[in-house]
Amino acid sequence: MLINYEISKDIIIIHMGSEKIDNQLTGEVSLDTKNSHLLDKIFEELIPKGHFNYVLDLQNISYVYSYGISVIVNTYKYLLERDGMIKILNPSSFVSNLLDTLKMFSIFDVFEDKKKAVKSFKPKSLFK
Repeated sequence: MLINYEISKDIIIIHMGSEKIDNQLTGEVSLDTKNSHLLDKIFEELIPKGHFNYVLDLQNISYVYSYGISVIVNTYKYLLERDGMIKILNPSSFVSNLLDTLKMFSIFDVFEDKKKAVKSFKPKSLFK
C-alpha cells in the first residue's frame, strides 16, 4: 500500500492506493493488518507536529480489517480530545457498507467532494 498526504488550509488529506500514476494514488488496496500500520505511522508522524484535522480519502480502499478500523477510531478519539477531527472522503462501496453496518455514519462526516470536506472544518478561534 502506498500513502501520501497533502496539506490544505492546515488540514491533512491522506490518500491511499496500490500504485502511483501521474502523481496520483490509484488502484484498490486493503486496509489490513499488514497495511494499517502505515496509516498509523502517518498519524504518529503528523500529530506531534500539531496537525489535528484530517480527511481520509478512502476511494481506493476495497476492504478494511478490524485493525484498520481500530487505527481510525482510536486516532479519531485521540484527536477529538484535542479539538481535532477525522472526516471521510469518497468511501468505496465496501467502506460505505461497513460504516453503515457499524453505525459509524453518526460519528464520521462523509464527503464526496474534497473542497467541501476541507471547508467543513471550523476555523480555529483565537479565543476558547
